[in-house]
Amino acid sequence: YGDHRYINADDIWYFQADNNSTDIYLNSGDMITAFKTLKHFEQVLSYPFIRIHNSYIINRSYIARIHNGNSVCYIKNSTKKIPFSKTYKSNVDLIITDFSAGNYLEV
Repeated sequence: YGDHRYINADDIWYFQADNNSTDIYLNSGDMITAFKTLKHFEQVLSYPFIRIHNSYIINRSYIARIHNGNSVCYIKNSTKKIPFSKTYKSNVDLIITDFSAGNYLEV
């Protein structure tokens, strides 16, 4: 509607689909609603944003923990748990592989 808001990608935790709009959650705790579909954001975003669920795209930089048994990703410095689905399990496996190759300690 002529309202343009510019957000630093580093400040985005994750995107959550909400019918034909998308809620964008920021590391400040704020939430912004964009009147575009999650599919739109999936097409225009690249690394470190990864689709992990039909309703979620997550910023890989903010993942603190991945629990395969419960199918959730935990957000750093937060109590938020983002679910991932079997459909996007290969993307989650890529995140795990990426972390394993980096300078991270798996416990």
